[in-house]
Amino acid sequence: MKKTILIVDDVAGNIKILAEFLADYHIITALDGHTAIRLAGGAHPPDLILLDIMMPEIDGYEVCRVLKSADITKDIPIIFVSVKDTVEDEKKGFDLGAIDYIRKPFNLDIVRARVKNHLELKAHRDNLAHLVEAKEKEIKQIYRQLLHAEKMSLAGKLSASIAHELGSPVYGIRNFLVTLLQGGFFSSDNKKMAELAIAECDRIKDMILNLQNFNRLTTGKMEMADLHSLIDDMLMLSWKDLSQKRIKIVRKYEAKKSKLPVITDQIKQVILNLLSNSGEAIGESGGEIQIITCQDEDKFSLLITDTGEGIDPQVMDLIFQPFFTTKPGSQGTGLGLSLSREIIKRHGGAIQVTNNTSGGATFTIVLPYIHEG
Repeated sequence: MKKTILIVDDVAGNIKILAEFLADYHIITALDGHTAIRLAGGAHPPDLILLDIMMPEIDGYEVCRVLKSADITKDIPIIFVSVKDTVEDEKKGFDLGAIDYIRKPFNLDIVRARVKNHLELKAHRDNLAHLVEAKEKEIKQIYRQLLHAEKMSLAGKLSASIAHELGSPVYGIRNFLVTLLQGGFFSSDNKKMAELAIAECDRIKDMILNLQNFNRLTTGKMEMADLHSLIDDMLMLSWKDLSQKRIKIVRKYEAKKSKLPVITDQIKQVILNLLSNSGEAIGESGGEIQIITCQDEDKFSLLITDTGEGIDPQVMDLIFQPFFTTKPGSQGTGLGLSLSREIIKRHGGAIQVTNNTSGGATFTIVLPYIHEG
C-alpha cells in the first residue's frame, strides 16, 4: 500500500514539480494552510507532510503548530520546504516539531532521499508503538495472573483448615440443633441458647462462603461496597490464625460512611494481606492489631497498626518492591505488598507504612471518597 504525502505550497508550480518526482507515492495537495490542516485531520491522515512556510493568511509555522497540538495529527512527520534559509528560521521550524528542513531551490534527489528516510523512520516508530501496546497487554495479563496467584497463596493458608475443620462439623451441629428445636426438646431458657447456637453456626457458614467467594478470579468490576463489611469479612477469615497467636483485634470505625466504589475482591485481598502480615509480625507471643477508619471531605483512610517487631529501617524503602521478602525460605512470595500497592494505585489511592514509636508498624491506605447522592 502506497504511503500518502501531503504537499503544501501556495505556488502550484512547486507542487507540480514535487508531485511528479514523487509520483510513486500517493500524493495529496493543498495551496493554503487552512486546506492543509483540514486534509491532515481528515479520515485518512497523510504519512508525511512537505510544508512551505511563506503562505498567505496562515503561514507554515502556524500550520505546524496547529497540527502538532492536535492528537490526531501530532505524530505526522513534517518537513519544511522553504526559501527562508537563516539558522533562526530553521531552528524555529525544529522548535515547532518539524523533523527536517529543506531549503529552496531544492535538489529533487535530496528531497526523495529525505522523504524515504523519514517514512521508514515513521514505519519503525509505528511498529514500535504496536509492540509496546502488545507488551503492555501482556504485562497486564501477567499482573492479573500474579494477582490471583498471590490471592491463592493467602487463601491457601486459611482455606484447608477452615473448610475441613469447621465445615462438616458445623453443618452437622446446626442440623442437629434445628431438629431438636423443632421437636420441642428444649425448655424456654434452653431454646434461646439453642437459637443463639444456630445463629453462630450460620455465622461460620457465612465465613466459609466468604472464603469460597474470595478464591474466585477477580471480576475487575467497580461497585459500591461497604469497607467496614469487607474488613469484617476478612477478619472472619483470619479469626483462627489470629486467635491461635493470642492476637486481640480492636476495631475503631470512626468513618460514619464507608461505602466506596471498589473492586471488592481486590480490596479484600489487600486487607487480608495486611492482616496476615501484621499477624506474622506479632508472631506467637501475642499482641494487638488495631483497625482504624476515618474520612474527610475527599478521602477515606484505613489504618492497620500492630504491636509486632516493626520494619527494619534499612528495608523500609524496599518492602513494596516485587519479590522482596524478609521471610525465610519459601514462606513468602514477595508479591503481597507489591500487588497491594498496585491495587490501591489502580483505585486512585495510596498506601504507605511507618514504624510506631511504641513498637510495631502501621499501614495506611487512603482511597478517594465519593459522596453519595
